[in-house]
Amino acid sequence: MAQSVGTIQRRLESVLDDFKQARTYWHDINREGFSRANTLVNAVIQSRYVDNNAYWHPMLVMEFPDLKRAYDGKMKIIIRRHEEQLSDSLRKLARQHDKMQGYLVELQAIYKRAQQLFDAPEVMPLYRTCSLSVFVQRSNDIVAMYSKELSTKQMMLGLNGLQHVKTREEGLTLLSIWLNEPRILESVIQEFEEICSFEMDTVSA
Repeated sequence: MAQSVGTIQRRLESVLDDFKQARTYWHDINREGFSRANTLVNAVIQSRYVDNNAYWHPMLVMEFPDLKRAYDGKMKIIIRRHEEQLSDSLRKLARQHDKMQGYLVELQAIYKRAQQLFDAPEVMPLYRTCSLSVFVQRSNDIVAMYSKELSTKQMMLGLNGLQHVKTREEGLTLLSIWLNEPRILESVIQEFEEICSFEMDTVSA
Protein backbone atom coordinates (compact mmCIF):
# COMPACT_ATOMS: atom_id res chain seq x y z
CA MET A 1 0.00 0.00 0.00
CA ALA A 2 2.84 2.37 0.86
CA GLN A 3 4.22 1.96 -2.65
CA SER A 4 0.82 2.73 -4.16
CA VAL A 5 0.46 5.82 -1.98
CA GLY A 6 3.90 7.00 -3.05
CA THR A 7 3.00 6.56 -6.71
CA ILE A 8 -0.21 8.56 -6.27
CA GLN A 9 1.68 11.27 -4.41
CA ARG A 10 4.32 11.61 -7.11
CA ARG A 11 1.72 11.79 -9.88
CA LEU A 12 -0.28 14.37 -7.95
CA GLU A 13 2.75 16.54 -7.24
CA SER A 14 3.83 16.46 -10.89
CA VAL A 15 0.41 17.55 -12.13
CA LEU A 16 0.05 20.26 -9.48
CA ASP A 17 3.49 21.64 -10.41
CA ASP A 18 2.39 21.86 -14.05
CA PHE A 19 -0.90 23.43 -12.97
CA LYS A 20 0.93 26.08 -10.98
CA GLN A 21 3.25 26.80 -13.91
CA ALA A 22 0.25 27.31 -16.20
CA ARG A 23 -1.16 29.84 -13.74
CA THR A 24 2.18 31.65 -13.67
CA TYR A 25 2.28 31.79 -17.46
CA TRP A 26 -1.31 33.03 -17.49
CA HIS A 27 -0.49 36.00 -15.29
CA ASP A 28 2.62 36.84 -17.34
CA ILE A 29 0.49 36.81 -20.50
CA ASN A 30 -2.20 38.86 -18.77
CA ARG A 31 0.32 41.63 -18.09
CA GLU A 32 1.33 41.53 -21.74
CA GLY A 33 -2.34 41.66 -22.71
CA PHE A 34 -2.96 44.63 -20.42
CA SER A 35 -0.20 46.60 -22.14
CA ARG A 36 -1.71 45.76 -25.53
CA ALA A 37 -5.23 46.56 -24.32
CA ASN A 38 -4.03 49.93 -23.04
CA THR A 39 -2.47 50.71 -26.42
CA LEU A 40 -5.70 49.69 -28.16
CA VAL A 41 -7.86 51.89 -25.94
CA ASN A 42 -5.58 54.88 -26.49
CA ALA A 43 -5.81 54.38 -30.25
CA VAL A 44 -9.60 54.12 -30.11
CA ILE A 45 -9.85 57.34 -28.08
CA GLN A 46 -7.53 59.11 -30.54
CA SER A 47 -9.70 57.93 -33.42
CA ARG A 48 -12.64 59.80 -31.90
CA TYR A 49 -10.89 63.08 -32.69
CA VAL A 50 -12.13 62.79 -36.26
CA ASP A 51 -15.65 63.61 -35.02
CA ASN A 52 -14.50 66.49 -32.82
CA ASN A 53 -14.50 69.70 -34.85
CA ALA A 54 -12.69 71.52 -32.06
CA TYR A 55 -9.67 69.32 -32.75
CA TRP A 56 -9.40 70.51 -36.33
CA HIS A 57 -8.47 74.10 -37.11
CA PRO A 58 -10.77 75.48 -39.85
CA MET A 59 -7.81 76.71 -41.89
CA LEU A 60 -6.23 73.25 -41.72
CA VAL A 61 -9.42 71.58 -42.93
CA MET A 62 -9.80 74.14 -45.69
CA GLU A 63 -6.21 73.66 -46.83
CA PHE A 64 -6.40 69.85 -46.68
CA PRO A 65 -10.03 68.80 -47.28
CA ASP A 66 -9.18 65.07 -47.21
CA LEU A 67 -7.28 65.31 -43.94
CA LYS A 68 -10.07 63.98 -41.72
CA ARG A 69 -10.72 61.03 -44.00
CA ALA A 70 -7.02 60.22 -44.19
CA TYR A 71 -6.72 60.42 -40.40
CA ASP A 72 -9.75 58.19 -39.96
CA GLY A 73 -8.36 55.61 -42.37
CA LYS A 74 -4.97 55.62 -40.68
CA MET A 75 -6.49 55.17 -37.20
CA LYS A 76 -8.66 52.26 -38.39
CA ILE A 77 -5.54 50.48 -39.62
CA ILE A 78 -3.75 51.15 -36.32
CA ILE A 79 -6.74 49.94 -34.28
CA ARG A 80 -6.97 46.72 -36.31
CA ARG A 81 -3.27 46.06 -35.72
CA HIS A 82 -3.58 46.59 -31.97
CA GLU A 83 -6.73 44.49 -31.89
CA GLU A 84 -4.90 41.63 -33.59
CA GLN A 85 -2.07 41.89 -31.06
CA LEU A 86 -4.52 41.76 -28.17
CA SER A 87 -6.31 38.83 -29.80
CA ASP A 88 -2.94 37.06 -29.86
CA SER A 89 -2.60 37.56 -26.10
CA LEU A 90 -6.12 36.24 -25.64
CA ARG A 91 -5.28 33.12 -27.66
CA LYS A 92 -2.24 32.57 -25.43
CA LEU A 93 -4.45 32.84 -22.35
CA ALA A 94 -6.87 30.35 -23.88
CA ARG A 95 -4.02 27.88 -24.42
CA GLN A 96 -3.02 28.12 -20.76
CA HIS A 97 -6.66 27.65 -19.80
CA ASP A 98 -6.82 24.54 -22.00
CA LYS A 99 -3.74 23.21 -20.21
CA MET A 100 -5.37 23.83 -16.83
CA GLN A 101 -8.43 21.90 -17.91
CA GLY A 102 -6.16 19.09 -19.08
CA TYR A 103 -4.41 18.99 -15.72
CA LEU A 104 -7.79 18.82 -14.00
CA VAL A 105 -8.68 15.78 -16.13
CA GLU A 106 -5.39 14.20 -15.05
CA LEU A 107 -6.20 14.89 -11.39
CA GLN A 108 -9.60 13.28 -11.80
CA ALA A 109 -7.92 10.24 -13.39
CA ILE A 110 -5.55 10.01 -10.42
CA TYR A 111 -8.52 10.11 -8.09
CA LYS A 112 -10.28 7.32 -10.00
CA ARG A 113 -7.11 5.24 -9.74
CA ALA A 114 -7.01 5.90 -6.00
CA GLN A 115 -10.59 4.65 -5.71
CA GLN A 116 -9.44 1.37 -7.22
CA LEU A 117 -6.47 1.07 -4.89
CA PHE A 118 -7.75 2.31 -1.54
CA ASP A 119 -10.85 2.16 0.62
CA ALA A 120 -12.55 5.57 1.01
CA PRO A 121 -9.87 7.76 -0.66
CA GLU A 122 -12.28 10.68 -0.24
CA VAL A 123 -11.47 10.76 3.47
CA MET A 124 -8.09 9.01 3.68
CA PRO A 125 -5.27 11.53 4.24
CA LEU A 126 -2.90 11.31 1.30
CA TYR A 127 -0.20 13.22 3.14
CA ARG A 128 -0.81 14.51 6.63
CA THR A 129 -4.39 15.75 6.87
CA CYS A 130 -5.92 16.28 3.41
CA SER A 131 -7.48 13.60 1.27
CA LEU A 132 -6.90 13.43 -2.48
CA SER A 133 -10.43 14.70 -3.03
CA VAL A 134 -9.47 18.03 -1.42
CA PHE A 135 -6.76 18.61 -4.02
CA VAL A 136 -9.08 17.64 -6.87
CA GLN A 137 -12.02 19.75 -5.71
CA ARG A 138 -9.95 22.85 -5.00
CA SER A 139 -8.21 22.54 -8.35
CA ASN A 140 -11.63 22.26 -9.99
CA ASP A 141 -12.75 25.45 -8.23
CA ILE A 142 -9.63 27.30 -9.38
CA VAL A 143 -9.97 26.17 -13.00
CA ALA A 144 -13.59 27.36 -12.91
CA MET A 145 -12.38 30.83 -11.90
CA TYR A 146 -10.01 30.97 -14.85
CA SER A 147 -12.82 29.79 -17.15
CA LYS A 148 -14.98 32.70 -16.03
CA GLU A 149 -12.10 35.16 -16.40
CA LEU A 150 -11.36 33.94 -19.91
CA SER A 151 -15.03 34.45 -20.84
CA THR A 152 -14.89 37.98 -19.41
CA LYS A 153 -11.83 38.81 -21.49
CA GLN A 154 -13.40 37.34 -24.62
CA MET A 155 -16.41 39.60 -24.09
CA MET A 156 -14.05 42.55 -23.72
CA LEU A 157 -12.97 41.94 -27.30
CA GLY A 158 -16.54 41.45 -28.48
CA LEU A 159 -19.08 43.77 -30.07
CA ASN A 160 -19.14 46.23 -27.16
CA GLY A 161 -15.59 45.76 -25.97
CA LEU A 162 -12.35 47.70 -25.83
CA GLN A 163 -12.29 48.61 -29.50
CA HIS A 164 -15.64 50.39 -29.15
CA VAL A 165 -15.10 52.54 -26.05
CA LYS A 166 -16.61 55.99 -26.28
CA THR A 167 -14.74 57.78 -23.49
CA ARG A 168 -11.42 57.53 -21.70
CA GLU A 169 -13.27 56.79 -18.44
CA GLU A 170 -15.00 53.82 -20.01
CA GLY A 171 -11.67 52.61 -21.35
CA LEU A 172 -10.01 52.94 -17.94
CA THR A 173 -12.80 50.91 -16.35
CA LEU A 174 -12.37 48.06 -18.83
CA LEU A 175 -8.58 48.19 -18.50
CA SER A 176 -8.91 47.91 -14.72
CA ILE A 177 -11.10 44.83 -15.15
CA TRP A 178 -8.57 43.27 -17.52
CA LEU A 179 -5.63 43.91 -15.19
CA ASN A 180 -7.23 43.02 -11.86
CA GLU A 181 -9.11 39.91 -13.05
CA PRO A 182 -12.04 40.05 -10.61
CA ARG A 183 -13.14 36.49 -11.47
CA ILE A 184 -9.87 35.09 -10.11
CA LEU A 185 -9.77 35.14 -6.32
CA GLU A 186 -6.11 35.25 -5.33
CA SER A 187 -7.00 34.44 -1.72
CA VAL A 188 -8.45 31.09 -2.83
CA ILE A 189 -5.35 30.27 -4.87
CA GLN A 190 -3.01 31.32 -2.06
CA GLU A 191 -4.87 29.15 0.42
CA PHE A 192 -4.63 26.18 -1.93
CA GLU A 193 -0.89 26.71 -2.45
CA GLU A 194 -0.39 26.94 1.31
CA ILE A 195 -2.24 23.65 1.76
CA CYS A 196 -0.07 22.01 -0.90
CA SER A 197 3.10 23.39 0.66
CA PHE A 198 2.15 22.30 4.17
CA GLU A 199 1.04 18.82 3.17
CA MET A 200 3.83 17.99 0.74
CA ASP A 201 6.67 19.68 2.61
CA THR A 202 5.65 17.73 5.69
CA VAL A 203 6.12 14.45 3.81
CA SER A 204 9.38 15.44 2.10
CA ALA A 205 10.81 16.67 5.40
